[in-house]
Amino acid sequence: MSTSAISSVGNRESQANNHLRSIDGLRAIAAMAVFFTHVGATRYQANTFVVHHDFTGALLDKLTIGVQIFFGISGFVLLRPILHRQMNGVPTLRGNGYFTRRALRIYPAYWIALLATLYIVRGSLKLHGRVPWLGNFALLQSYSNQARYDHGEFVGMTQAWTLVVEVTFYVALIVYAVALGPATRRFGVRRAHLGGLGVLGVLSTFAIYRVHQPNAPLWLGVLPVNLPFFMVGMALAVFTASAHQSRGEQILTSIGRFPEVCLVSVLVIVLANAQRNTRTALPWLPGLAVDVTIVSLLLVVAVFPPEAPHHVNRALSGRVAVFLGTVSYGIYLWHFAFVQWVADHWFNWTTPFVAGKVAVAALLPTLALAWISHQAIEQPMMAFAKKLTSRSPK
Repeated sequence: MSTSAISSVGNRESQANNHLRSIDGLRAIAAMAVFFTHVGATRYQANTFVVHHDFTGALLDKLTIGVQIFFGISGFVLLRPILHRQMNGVPTLRGNGYFTRRALRIYPAYWIALLATLYIVRGSLKLHGRVPWLGNFALLQSYSNQARYDHGEFVGMTQAWTLVVEVTFYVALIVYAVALGPATRRFGVRRAHLGGLGVLGVLSTFAIYRVHQPNAPLWLGVLPVNLPFFMVGMALAVFTASAHQSRGEQILTSIGRFPEVCLVSVLVIVLANAQRNTRTALPWLPGLAVDVTIVSLLLVVAVFPPEAPHHVNRALSGRVAVFLGTVSYGIYLWHFAFVQWVADHWFNWTTPFVAGKVAVAALLPTLALAWISHQAIEQPMMAFAKKLTSRSPK
């Protein structure tokens, strides 16, 4: 690769780093969406799932898109440095401590939240037996019904299934990148990865179809069915990592010049989908297309901001949004236990505006513990990971 091309890639990488504040803002949106989804779930009585087909309830249910936004962010953030290494002829794994950093980023804070959730916040929820303990501690529980359920009830942290997907993606991403290594050297990084994403898209579509059929294997319901959302971020990473602006990036940049149009489009799609769900849900393929469109528009807003400052992007990179995005992992880990505890002990599910009351009561302790988790666990672990990996041979 020529020196000028490498310099161009480096400049693009530096420019992409400036977008990370907007990505933090997008994490804030995703975290709050997940929070209010579980707040909305308080309208279900125990485990009888008495559904109220009202618009507000359907809208809160649709905020589960926050999970898919997190997946899209991971695809973008994690593939981008791998592409940069490949463009500069550096082996994908050598000396970068990828697995060490990922493990220390995810597991320590999760283990503490898991134990606290089981024994302090929700003392009645226990893990029984070796398989549930090992499965939940290793974040492999979604691969075994024995590790996920006890007499038909979820065990461990209910929301941790998304972490299982994330951890699986961390491993799959490296397998994918290494497997594409020869193709990147022969066809170029951008062409090889766009081809690879095309293959992944076909495989993922087949997997989602198979999951909706009888006797589908459990593993298909972990990463394969969620792969389209990671692929949105991965595709944006490929476009932003190119040495020269491609036609695809030009189109995305043009869309990014109108962030308010993107956000209004997302809002209209979510509201329309919620209104439809008060009657009947979309079939799986149109539903997937709707969710992928939402994730794509939001990521484009964050990754391709307009040249002139815009109030949407300023809000995404503002102090409140960046704070919420920075502690979003802690919000994810702690919110569900607080929402359930508050709903179970402070309010009757039949009272008016119960969701709003639960949200107000649960949000402050969730944010407090999320901040403590970030300061006392996550930051020290990330610093330790950096120290460990800095000793790795380059």
